Amino acid sequence: MLMLGGSMITTNFQITALTTLKGYSETYAGSFGTALMIGAILGSIFLPPVILGSKKAPLLLLLSGLSAALGMIAIPLGSAILIYIGSFANGFLRSGIISVMMTLPVMFPEIGPRYAGTAGGLAVTMELIGAVVIPTYIIVPLGSGNLIAYFMLGALCTAVSAVLCSTASRVLTK
Repeated sequence: MLMLGGSMITTNFQITALTTLKGYSETYAGSFGTALMIGAILGSIFLPPVILGSKKAPLLLLLSGLSAALGMIAIPLGSAILIYIGSFANGFLRSGIISVMMTLPVMFPEIGPRYAGTAGGLAVTMELIGAVVIPTYIIVPLGSGNLIAYFMLGALCTAVSAVLCSTASRVLTK
């Protein structure tokens, strides 16, 4: 819920932030979104097997989430090359973590494959609620129109999500 809520800030405000804060044209600002989407595709494919195949999954989830948060902060504050790197890293890491989080409910012994459909449906529902509720009713009112504050609050949501996901995976690996 928190990861998707934070990621929607990047998705919804990236072009606005770059045109307003950096003075980039809409076309140029959109190219950073392309880097983010390419990173998201690759992260969804390559990161889950690396994390789920590792004995250090909790640490990898934590580091990936914190790195994704740093990538989000680089978007409104960095130079053009740093924005490309931050956008790609944010997309790669957050999409990979979201893919891993989708599998976590099935790994709990109480849920397992028998209740996987229900658990997956509940997880997706929470993510989608987070995508709407967190940006609309929490981040935007708290940010009060400050685009940098939006990205900082979105990064905070991503970081908190990484801690929670790391904790949940730590419980599963014991």
